[in-house]
Amino acid sequence: MGESFNPVEYAKQCIKEKVDASFPSELVKATIPMEGLIEITGVSRSTLETKYVSQPEFYKLQVNEGKKRLWLYPEIRDAWREIKINEKNDEVTI
Repeated sequence: MGESFNPVEYAKQCIKEKVDASFPSELVKATIPMEGLIEITGVSRSTLETKYVSQPEFYKLQVNEGKKRLWLYPEIRDAWREIKINEKNDEVTI
């Protein structure tokens, strides 16, 4: 005799198919421009340019789109927090 119909399993399969169809196969990343970095960090463009943007933590999160530099968000926010924590720890230990 064949398998009996299971409505719960059928519903699960339908939901899975709808969810899979609704989301792209690749994850989309958000980016933030320099103006956004200035806003979330509270420091000037020149300070960001000279002191932070060239640091490896920032550089590896940079995405170039033509002439415009963008950074992955929220990863760049987390990198900024980590840098500031390390700077404060260095001040305390000196």
